[in-house]
Amino acid sequence: MQGYLGVITGTNSFTMASGTDKIPPSLDWLAHPGFYEIMAYTLAAAATYEISRWQNVKVDGNTKAVRFHGLHGGWHSHPLWLGLVVSVGVLLTAGAWEAQNIVAL
Repeated sequence: MQGYLGVITGTNSFTMASGTDKIPPSLDWLAHPGFYEIMAYTLAAAATYEISRWQNVKVDGNTKAVRFHGLHGGWHSHPLWLGLVVSVGVLLTAGAWEAQNIVAL
């Protein structure tokens, strides 16, 4: 049933088989693609933070939108591009791994 639900909803990332009601703590979550998907999303968010143009700043209790000046050069920063490319690669790999797990059910 979980395999059909994974195919229908498009996710099977955190499905873990257990014969008991509780799953004991372990590092078994490293063997599931969901952790790597979340890691890729987090890395992409961190890598694209400096491409924003506006930032909310509180001045005297009022929130105002001010022009954001990035420290690393925005889109011209090679480390930020590398982080974005790595996050897309990890996300594609984790998605393919998850699809393989769903098809194997």
